[in-house]
Amino acid sequence: MKNLLAFILFFITLNSYALEIDEKLTVRVIGVSNSKKTILVNRGVEDGLAVGDHAKFFVSVGVVSRGVVIKSAPTRTVWSLYRLVNKEFIREEQVLKLKITPAVKITKDDSKMLVKDDTRVEIAKDPRDLGIPLADGADDLTRIEQGQGKSSDFAFDVSQVDLLARNREIFGMLNYSSYTENTSPDDGNEDYTQDVTNIFLKAGGEWYFKTESQWYSRFSFLAHFALDRKVVMAHQGTTTKEEGSEFGFGVTFHPKTMPSKIHKIIPYLNYTLALGSVSGAYISGKDSLVSKENTADSSVFSHSVGFGGKYYTSQGIGARFELSYLLRGDASSEDTDGNSWVKTRSGPRFLFGLSYRL
Repeated sequence: MKNLLAFILFFITLNSYALEIDEKLTVRVIGVSNSKKTILVNRGVEDGLAVGDHAKFFVSVGVVSRGVVIKSAPTRTVWSLYRLVNKEFIREEQVLKLKITPAVKITKDDSKMLVKDDTRVEIAKDPRDLGIPLADGADDLTRIEQGQGKSSDFAFDVSQVDLLARNREIFGMLNYSSYTENTSPDDGNEDYTQDVTNIFLKAGGEWYFKTESQWYSRFSFLAHFALDRKVVMAHQGTTTKEEGSEFGFGVTFHPKTMPSKIHKIIPYLNYTLALGSVSGAYISGKDSLVSKENTADSSVFSHSVGFGGKYYTSQGIGARFELSYLLRGDASSEDTDGNSWVKTRSGPRFLFGLSYRL
């Protein structure tokens, strides 16, 4: 008895979220088959859509297509389009309105495609059970799932169409160079040799929204830890060294492509604020009769604005590149000579790295 009650409550709960006839939703197309007769949209069970639902898709200029849900997930549905009116609107990233309609029977005769919307029949899981002959190409999904079709027949794999469920990411980015430099005077006096390096290593994490139906879904938030090492030697052997670290926080905006997409370059804009510390040393060379070393510790405050691109595979492995403009200020404590300094740094910086979506 308890199991029966639980089943009834579960059934009532599911149906309480079902959309009624004539209800409307705004959707975004996130996958399109090559035939344009099967599409994936960013609305699913959580929005009241279920397998067997029929709807008209339209934009401000008129009706685009008519279809039926053949596969559903919490935030996704796959639709077979059995009537195409404006095929040019069936494309990825296209925003459409859908209006739930009664199920209808359709013939293969194009002249008889216009039917009454009030033809009500029992909703079935397969539109063909309603007497709806799917157009050629509209069952691409079924053939691929059964292994009867080639992956090239379909523009997306529904099981791995995006990384929306993997909304956390770890990444590492690097800018590195290393040389051994030697400088010697023509009078035969002492040579100076120094390993000259420049390394900026950044590791962090990024968090994305799990929905793409809201305007803020194009934003993500990140935090990072970075190590900065730099050694420079002048022609007279004078050397400066810096070793620093920083913690940063930032926000990323993806203006053109949603950050969950796979096998696409995803452009982004980024702003990062960072705080840290750096230890600097000045080592004299030929400029001083007596070799000496001055050190100073500084606090770091920096801003970074950049743009770049991300790319992901269906397994969540990614790559990213970024060109940013850095504005940084180092405020030092007193050095060994009792002087305090403020040093600013500005200019472009290019980083490349790898990532993984969790």
